[in-house]
Amino acid sequence: MKKVASLFVLFLAGALLSGCQSAEETIHAQEPPQKTELFLSETLIETAEISKLEVTKKKGVNPIIYDEAADLASFDNLFSSAVKEPGIVNMSDPTFYLEVSDVEGNKQYLQLWIGSEGERALLMREDDTHTVYSLSVELTEKLAELIEKVA
Repeated sequence: MKKVASLFVLFLAGALLSGCQSAEETIHAQEPPQKTELFLSETLIETAEISKLEVTKKKGVNPIIYDEAADLASFDNLFSSAVKEPGIVNMSDPTFYLEVSDVEGNKQYLQLWIGSEGERALLMREDDTHTVYSLSVELTEKLAELIEKVA
C-alpha cells in the first residue's frame, strides 16, 4: 500500500511539474509579437508635385482651395524648407488642417500651428504624430500671408 501511495505522489508531482512547464511554453506561444517600430518620416511632404492644396480651420469644413501654380510653388517651397525637430511631441489642436494632393491624386494630410507674430510655425503629418517640422520666422510670415483668406 505504501508503494502505491508513493508512486501516486511521484506521479502527481511529475504531472504538476510538467504541467507548469508546458503552461509557460503555451504562454510564450500565445504572446503577440511586439511592434515597437514607429513610422518616422524624414520629409514633410512626399509628393513630387503639388496639384492642389486645401486649407481649413475645422477639418473638412469650408476649405479654401489653392490650385494656382504660383501659390502651389510657394507652398512647395515652404514645405521643402521645413526642418524636422528632434524628440517626440505632444501638441494641442492645430490652427489649420491642410490636405495636399499631387498630380496622381494621392493625398497627404498635415496639421499646422501658427503662433503669434515673431514665432515659428509648426507642421505635423497626420500619419506621423511623433514628428514635428518647423519653419523659420520669415517663412512663417510668408505662410501666414498665403493662408490669410482662411482666417
